Amino acid sequence: MRDDVINTLEVFRYACSHQSQHVIWDQQALKRIEKQLLINPKLDRLHALIYQNAIERNQLAWFDASTQTILKKTTYSIVADIAAKRAFIQQLAAALEHKNIAIILLKGMAFNDVLYPTAAPRGTSDIDILIKPADKENFELVLKELAKPVKLDNEHPFDGLYEQSWIVLAGANQFIDVHTSLTNPLLFNVNYDMLWQTSYKHPTYQSENVRLMDNENTYAYLITHMINDTNFYHYNLIDIHELLAKNTLQPIIVEQVIREWGVSKASKYVRLSAETHLLTNFDPKYSASDKGGFFDSFNWFFVKQVMLVSASDKSVLQRIKQIVTYFLFVDSTKNVLKLIKKYLLIRFTSRHI
Repeated sequence: MRDDVINTLEVFRYACSHQSQHVIWDQQALKRIEKQLLINPKLDRLHALIYQNAIERNQLAWFDASTQTILKKTTYSIVADIAAKRAFIQQLAAALEHKNIAIILLKGMAFNDVLYPTAAPRGTSDIDILIKPADKENFELVLKELAKPVKLDNEHPFDGLYEQSWIVLAGANQFIDVHTSLTNPLLFNVNYDMLWQTSYKHPTYQSENVRLMDNENTYAYLITHMINDTNFYHYNLIDIHELLAKNTLQPIIVEQVIREWGVSKASKYVRLSAETHLLTNFDPKYSASDKGGFFDSFNWFFVKQVMLVSASDKSVLQRIKQIVTYFLFVDSTKNVLKLIKKYLLIRFTSRHI
């Protein structure tokens, strides 16, 4: 399982658009990447990035002809899917203008056309949106004209706490996740007033109602996802790489934001992961190479060894990994204990209803 993750990280590295000058690709490496692309369907969402990079690096011919065809077809499919999602967002934006409701795009659809080029977007399974809790009722009235809510099984105690899934009425299995909070409010401390104030108009949609978080809050948000997923080696690491490699983050503001959110400990190891596995070459002000002390060594061991071992979502191993990850990488132990207490309370109560 660990080797599978290591092999996947090599594919991630090739998908990155900003490469360190020390990254050299040979035909043997491309054959390893080709093998992963053919056996791992989860990598399909990176095909457009890989196809574009192979062309730009004059290495497309190093793939077999059949693989080139697969990459080309999947790229067209991803571009079409993103275009359909983009069209829906445009439609939603037009409807929201009459209600003066703003949304912030998150994750894949936020980054396409910004971190990733229009011609080679990063594939994404759904559209993630943040709204203000005060706008929830009016927003849903608008959205109900375009989509319908999806009923969840609510197998997890926190399902539905700050997120509702919808499916587009006129779309082919297009899903929307509407968030009133970016992450579990019991675990992290997000200054939403400041987050909305520092957000800006998404360049694609040219509407004040469709916005992006600033880069510093985006960085913190990606880290919370990695913590919650107990995985510093997911697609979010590529997003982190692109953010860091563009040198658009302001160091002083970054430090303020990650401390406020409660992810300053995790930030160091996320950067180390990007440096180690994606060879991210970024501003020395963000250098994370300083390591020292027992706890620091243990944390890095956990990231390099334990997180590389994949586990099914409901397995005992995954539960243990999640708890340990929270204690190691969430700044506030008090918040972690509150989360565990709430989790156990909901579990215990639900079993006795």
